[in-house]
Amino acid sequence: MMLIHFYGFVTQQKIPITLPGKWKKQTTADRLKLVEAELDKMPESPATLRIKRIFARAKVLMDQRNHIAHGVLAIVDGGQMEMVRYDKKADQMVTMTYSELRETEVNARKLSDDMSLLIHLCDTYADFVRPYAPGEVQGMEEIKPHDPAPAA
Repeated sequence: MMLIHFYGFVTQQKIPITLPGKWKKQTTADRLKLVEAELDKMPESPATLRIKRIFARAKVLMDQRNHIAHGVLAIVDGGQMEMVRYDKKADQMVTMTYSELRETEVNARKLSDDMSLLIHLCDTYADFVRPYAPGEVQGMEEIKPHDPAPAA
């Protein structure tokens, strides 16, 4: 759903957003690439720089997201819980320990909260989405109370 909001922003659509016909048949990773392709067409602004950084964070979690979305929680080896899934590329079963699952959940929840804040900033503040003027310093803005995508 958040990718739909970002797609609407980068294509400059108001709600309800018209999505490309192929959207429903694409994977989450492909949808992210589609939004990034549209984002690259926009002039840089505080918003676009932060969207790019937050997408980089999302990509890091993509494999874990797929593991959770397509895996099965199983009890293994004396009662330990693990998330198990088949990895088509490796042609084998792969596992995620319960502690890895919990850590991923914490990171994903933080990313979701930060994406929600970023969507709010894009929808609310004209200066945040305004393209940089020629020669203007880029990426040094300070967003209060929280920058949802700080520079790495």
